Amino acid sequence: MSTTKIAIIGFGIWGETLMNILVENVLNQVTVVTKTPLNKNSARTRRELDKRATYQTWDEVDLSGMQLIIIAVNSKDVLTTKSSLETNLKSKPRTDERQPPYILVATKGMPESGDQFSYEYFKDLGSKVGVLSGPNLATEFARNRSTAVIAFEESKVAQEVCKYFPEDKLKCDPSTDLLGLQLSSSIKNILAIGAGIIGESSNELGILVQQGVAETLFIGQKLGIKIETIIGPAFLGDLVATSSSRHSRNHTAGRFFLDGTAAGGVVSKMVSENLGYPEGIPSAIGLVNRFRREKLEGEMRSNCPVIMSLCTIVRARLDSNVVIEIEKFKEKIFDSRKVYNVKFVD
Repeated sequence: MSTTKIAIIGFGIWGETLMNILVENVLNQVTVVTKTPLNKNSARTRRELDKRATYQTWDEVDLSGMQLIIIAVNSKDVLTTKSSLETNLKSKPRTDERQPPYILVATKGMPESGDQFSYEYFKDLGSKVGVLSGPNLATEFARNRSTAVIAFEESKVAQEVCKYFPEDKLKCDPSTDLLGLQLSSSIKNILAIGAGIIGESSNELGILVQQGVAETLFIGQKLGIKIETIIGPAFLGDLVATSSSRHSRNHTAGRFFLDGTAAGGVVSKMVSENLGYPEGIPSAIGLVNRFRREKLEGEMRSNCPVIMSLCTIVRARLDSNVVIEIEKFKEKIFDSRKVYNVKFVD
């Protein structure tokens, strides 16, 4: 019986939950790589558990025999992970003639320092790069069945990688819309911050979701995103799960913004209280950078007032400006009455 060797490079819950799901697939030989920061009390260790191995330093890791490498790090760690991965793959080349390992990016969001989505940083490593996205809150991922979309440029590769995941835990749909998946996950995280700002009003949440979908469809048209990606699990499904759950890190970030705290303070609070890293914050910064690169910022501010208003809240430097921008955001939810004529069937 053939085996599939899978490596997961991840921090915290995301890496652990993906690991658990893959290990439950008894047909696979699973190798897990969890890169965690070292401190003065920790030693270089290698643990063997069932068919899993966990490493703490990159020099212990050999990825040369992997068929699939899953990137499940926070967006703030994408650049350093990419650099370390590139060094590792070059220093330990494959000894056979098989193709390089597939790289599947499960990171939702984009580093705030640039204008690229997470998967785009890995495209020059000589491997086929894909994206995984869907409604899978980390705290529920390991306990409950979920769904996801996996996209590669080649449909047959997406179908192949979907089979690596046990269907009784994670139902995967293949796609070729990589940009659509990463755009969807970035925008839904931004909208989830808005859900946290809105608070307990279900009516206002419904308006936010409706307007968020409409604006995302407009953005999708401008960037060439497939409509089925936006109305599928990667955006609409994930948006409902994330915006309605108080377990969502971005929903929590929205509640901290509501206190009149700027983005830097919000991140510091969440990290200090072990609440995780809110991907919607760097995504709001990176998304505006992307619109500026595409010369679309003015058009987006005119046609996507709710999403762009949330980006402005995140980008505000002063606590006092956050309070002002939150009031503008709430007004825009009810002022937005634009009709989007999106064709679902030609």
